[in-house]
Amino acid sequence: MGISFDIKAEVNEELSIIPTEKYLKKLTIHRGVNEPATLNFVLSSLKADDLIAKLAPKLEGIVNPSGEVTWKTILRTGSHCRVYINEEFKGIFLVRSVKKRTTPLGFFWNVNCYGIQHFLERQNLFFHLGSEGTQSGEFSLLNAFLSDIDASKLASSPQDAIKIIIEDFLFKTLQDGLFRFSNNKTIEDYIDFAFSSFSYYDLNLVLMQNIAPMQDFNIWDAITKFKSPPFHEIWVTNGGRTISLASGDFKILSDDMEYVVYRPTPFDDLALTGSPKPNPTQAFTPGGESPLDLHFVDSSLLVCGNAILDFHVKDSDLEVNDDNGYSYYNLVLSGLGMDSNLPNQIFPPIIDLEALRFLGKRVFNAYFEGIDLANVVKGADPLYYSALTVGKSLQLKMYHWFKYNTEFHKGTITTRWIESLAEGEHLWYQAEKSPEEAGYYYINAYDLVFDVEESFVEYILHVSRGTPFNGFPLRALPAPIPTDVPVF
Repeated sequence: MGISFDIKAEVNEELSIIPTEKYLKKLTIHRGVNEPATLNFVLSSLKADDLIAKLAPKLEGIVNPSGEVTWKTILRTGSHCRVYINEEFKGIFLVRSVKKRTTPLGFFWNVNCYGIQHFLERQNLFFHLGSEGTQSGEFSLLNAFLSDIDASKLASSPQDAIKIIIEDFLFKTLQDGLFRFSNNKTIEDYIDFAFSSFSYYDLNLVLMQNIAPMQDFNIWDAITKFKSPPFHEIWVTNGGRTISLASGDFKILSDDMEYVVYRPTPFDDLALTGSPKPNPTQAFTPGGESPLDLHFVDSSLLVCGNAILDFHVKDSDLEVNDDNGYSYYNLVLSGLGMDSNLPNQIFPPIIDLEALRFLGKRVFNAYFEGIDLANVVKGADPLYYSALTVGKSLQLKMYHWFKYNTEFHKGTITTRWIESLAEGEHLWYQAEKSPEEAGYYYINAYDLVFDVEESFVEYILHVSRGTPFNGFPLRALPAPIPTDVPVF
């Protein structure tokens, strides 16, 4: 099967360069959930009689002081690349460095690029909080956001808050600073949102944790304060694909765009909890009800999953180990004035006695980080009992999600080119040669590698949560399960 590679480099408003097969020698793309994307490729030197070399000198700023045209003068900081493989969009990347390398075979150019998520990690917000708020200590990150925007945009959900951070702070700040890419596009032209309509909490109940006054704040850090791992995922992915945002909630992502994703983690699985599924409870919101099982594996597989056979697999390096095995499951809450022991009094750890016998005491902490729940859990909030019910359900959920960590297969699967593979999706692996490895896996990340000299293109899939198609033998529920509602 022939593989076509197009790296469309936006040089300026008048010129886009596509250094395809004639120049491209090697290429590696890395994308992952919770990991910034990267692109690295190697180009051979420009030929003097090529159209690209003839065209470039006509455009201002392309030639170097010696009057030459090189990849370093074309792929400058501020230019960006849009990558297509077999006409499948793989993302937008910003040029970080271009380095000339001399070899016995001639000159080559190593181009290093980073993705939009890393761009957001390098953008800072500065909050100047007034002396009144500083002296009283009554300020929060969310209040700092809202003090500078239209009151009609009050954030009532994590999704709203993330949009406020990006649209009203990042976009506005860069517009005011006249920021432009080399083709005169702005960051708004390349970022969109892929948000689930569901989450496990609502900002009508909670406030963001405090930050110090007069502080620079990283845009990406501000966004991920709303993640509350492991219950939600936030990362940046490329368009040109369909993504599962929750059970029955799918979104088609357009080409030529990068998307900030916010969704419940897709680990709900009847194969791990048995049937019927755990009782649905009221969600952590001030109104309405929604099931606490929001994102099932089978829903993710239905539309967005991939199936591979032994034919597709070049190599697999999978194992089971106890590196991430746990016997204690804690729900860790935070908030101003919250006593350090209070969460454990409200939510005593779930103890897996079977795991305790062969692992000892290993603690898994799930965080509602950056969220002030002090008043709620102290009983001062009218939604106290709802919060308790949901907290206990989430604690049981994390147990079900991770209790088989020592039995999940994890590692890498190297495949030949397969259409539509992406991070954050599930993989159906029908391994007839190694039936013990057959099952469905979660793709945490991938490396796509192309080498023209070796004549290969391959995916290295970084996978976890390898679950047999028939599931594992169900364990009895752990003890103790917290049931009593404490009174304060």
